[in-house]
Amino acid sequence: MALAHHLGAGGISVLSAPALGGAAGHCDGTGHRLAGAPPPRGQRLQPAVEIVVTLPLLAVLLRYVAPAARSFARYPRSMQLLFGVVPLAGYLFDYVTRIYTDLLAQGNQAAVEFMPFVCSVAYIVFVLRVSAEERTRGQLEQTRNNLKLQVGQAVREIEALRTSQQQTRAYRHDLRHHLQYISACIENGRGEQAQEYIQSICSEIEASKVTTYCENEAANLIFSSFAGRAESCGVPLNIQAHIPQLISVAETDLCVLLSNALENALRACRRMKAENGPAYIEVTAREKNGHLFLQFVNPCPEGIQFENGLPVTHAEGHGIGVRSICAIVEKYKGLSDFSVQDGRFILRVSL
Repeated sequence: MALAHHLGAGGISVLSAPALGGAAGHCDGTGHRLAGAPPPRGQRLQPAVEIVVTLPLLAVLLRYVAPAARSFARYPRSMQLLFGVVPLAGYLFDYVTRIYTDLLAQGNQAAVEFMPFVCSVAYIVFVLRVSAEERTRGQLEQTRNNLKLQVGQAVREIEALRTSQQQTRAYRHDLRHHLQYISACIENGRGEQAQEYIQSICSEIEASKVTTYCENEAANLIFSSFAGRAESCGVPLNIQAHIPQLISVAETDLCVLLSNALENALRACRRMKAENGPAYIEVTAREKNGHLFLQFVNPCPEGIQFENGLPVTHAEGHGIGVRSICAIVEKYKGLSDFSVQDGRFILRVSL
């Protein structure tokens, strides 16, 4: 029990020791919590709340953000440093304006506007760098696809040359037998039979040679290769070409352009034959006044979709040819047109 003693007229109250001890356990005369006093309830719950909030947030970061952060390591070091500018500037800003100074608390205009300005500039620069990086990556992918196409075409050409060489060796080996047979026919007075035999040999030799469509050797190789493939598929291929040997388009670009256009046309014709539809390919190529004009026509199924004037497809592995054609057209600042008219797909290119 606390006893109050009044000392003189001063009105000073003196509490007993138990009461004083109870008061001293919480605060002093100025209202501050004394040493050894238990923290308030809110401060005791704060660590538990932080754990409850932090652990799920950490799981989300590891599940969704960490893979993206690891993939960011593929970018150049300069872009990685640019990405770290914003958090670094945030930490420096916090220390300068809150720890070492009170600029932010005073409402300094420069301090208030600094971080939004840094974030805006960093965002713009980051978008520009990412755009340039994606453009470079797209060009590299386009180059890889073109090289892959050229390698495939070269393999087909090598196979055709190997077959031609084998036929030539066979003709050379059999030449002695042919001459002996012709000589025997002549000696026995069977001149007409010898003439027919000679004509049959000439027909076989004529069938094995590469057809000349134009003066340009690269275009001839591509046309001859696809003519053989179209014939094996039962697709008529009509080629009207007048391309000189010297043109403004590089040989590699011409091969990629012709190969992609003919590959797409042949694929469409195979699909049309599977659906018992018409199948044919018409190619027109000419050079005039330093400009190369190409046109490819083939029947196509209904329902071809276009986006920004380009045919689109969701099939895996398709659509690369169209992008390659557009890249070459853009490289030479030319024009291209994809259209469907009366059930026919028409590609026109001007370089």
